[in-house]
Amino acid sequence: MLGYFAIGGFGTFAAYLPELFPTRVRATAQGFCWNAARSATAVGPLVAGTLVGTFGSVPAAAASTAAFFIVGLVAIWFGPETNGVPLSD
Repeated sequence: MLGYFAIGGFGTFAAYLPELFPTRVRATAQGFCWNAARSATAVGPLVAGTLVGTFGSVPAAAASTAAFFIVGLVAIWFGPETNGVPLSD
C-alpha cells in the first residue's frame, strides 16, 4: 500500500506530464516540474519541525500534512484531459 501511494505519484512524470507540453520543450518542461517540486520539498525538514512544534505531536502534524494530499486529489481533476488529443510538435 505504501509503495503504491507514495511511489505511484511519480508515474505522473512519465505518463501525464509529457502530454501537456509540445515536443520541442517536453524534456525541459518535465525537468522543470521535477526540480521545482524538489526545490519546494527541500524546506520539508524545517516545516516538519514547525508543524510538530505547532500541533504538539508527530501524529497531529502528520494528520495536518494529509490535508495536502487531499488538495492534490482535488486539483488533478482540474488538469486538462489529454486522452485522444494528438501530441503537438
